[in-house]
Amino acid sequence: MDSLFSVPLKSAKGIEGWWSEATYRNPPNPIIKVVIIEGPNVPWSNLKYIEASPDNEGLFDSEATYELIQINGKKGVLESHPLLGNTLALSLTPQTTITMETKGPKSYLLRFSQLLLQTIPEETD
Repeated sequence: MDSLFSVPLKSAKGIEGWWSEATYRNPPNPIIKVVIIEGPNVPWSNLKYIEASPDNEGLFDSEATYELIQINGKKGVLESHPLLGNTLALSLTPQTTITMETKGPKSYLLRFSQLLLQTIPEETD
C-alpha cells in the first residue's frame, strides 16, 4: 500500500466524517485504488438496490454494466466499463462505504476485495 491519506469531511456543524484513500500496488498486477468514506451524512451510505438483469446499464454511464453482489456478507454494486475498468462499492456499515477501483479484470478486483475485507474488523454495537 502507498499514497495513504485521510481528510475530514466538514460542514457548518464541524467534522462529520472522514475520507480515507490508499493505492495498492503489487507488480505485475494492476493498481487498485481504495476509498473509505464514513460519517452520518455520507450520501452513499444507503445504497439503493434495484432489480438486476444481465443487460443492466451502468449507474453512471450507459457503456458500463453493473451487478449487485455480496462479498464476505457485505452488499455492494460492481460496475464494469470497457475502457475505465471495474469499480466495487460496498456498504460496510450504515455509515461507512468502501470503494475499490482498478483497470484490471473483475476477478482480480473480487479476489482483492475478499482479502481486504478480512483485514477490516467487524463493527460491534
